[in-house]
Amino acid sequence: MIEKIYALVRKIKTQFAVKKKMAQLQQSLSQSDEEYQAYVGKQLSRTINKKVHRGTHTYFLIDEINAKFGVSGKTVLCVGCRNLVEVEYFESKSASKITAIDLNGDEIKILSMDMHNLKFPDKSFDIVFSSHSLEHSFDPKKVISELSRVAIPGGIIAVEVPVGFVPSEVDRVDFGTIERLSDEFSCNNCELIWSERQGKESERNPHRMEIIRCIFQKAAE
Repeated sequence: MIEKIYALVRKIKTQFAVKKKMAQLQQSLSQSDEEYQAYVGKQLSRTINKKVHRGTHTYFLIDEINAKFGVSGKTVLCVGCRNLVEVEYFESKSASKITAIDLNGDEIKILSMDMHNLKFPDKSFDIVFSSHSLEHSFDPKKVISELSRVAIPGGIIAVEVPVGFVPSEVDRVDFGTIERLSDEFSCNNCELIWSERQGKESERNPHRMEIIRCIFQKAAE
């Protein structure tokens, strides 16, 4: 009985939190139709109810960026970061400025924003970093276009996504292969310059599903 009461209270608290955040986000959402509103609500509910998420797996991809291109002195955008783990790791690599966004941005350093509709000018960031966010997109082509748009010419876009899973209402897009993900980015003048595929629960992948990591470079003007 007590467990049922706790579950009910949690559900009510989640519904209230989602409603409040939806009201805050309305001006920045990329669409206002009913289907998109439902999508955002489900993503918010998932994020709000997510248990402790340390995100230290993001270190592997950040280390690859740093080793190959350097992070020191660079401007960085972290997309869908949920917490400050990757932000602080970029800070430890001496990035000059780090901007972070998430639908449920509730930290001082994380802006509440829709990744389908980034509120930044073209060519704003040296590095655009997206770890375990692209698979949640409503329209992956739109998100990839936005990631490319805000990267400077010659800039880096780094992506990590799970693969080989059954899509659901919240985990929506399985890119399946590095080649498919690369094709999506090549349509936005971004070239694949490094990639890896890691099996589940491997030394470089703590997740219970396979992942792919890719680094793209936006074409210079």
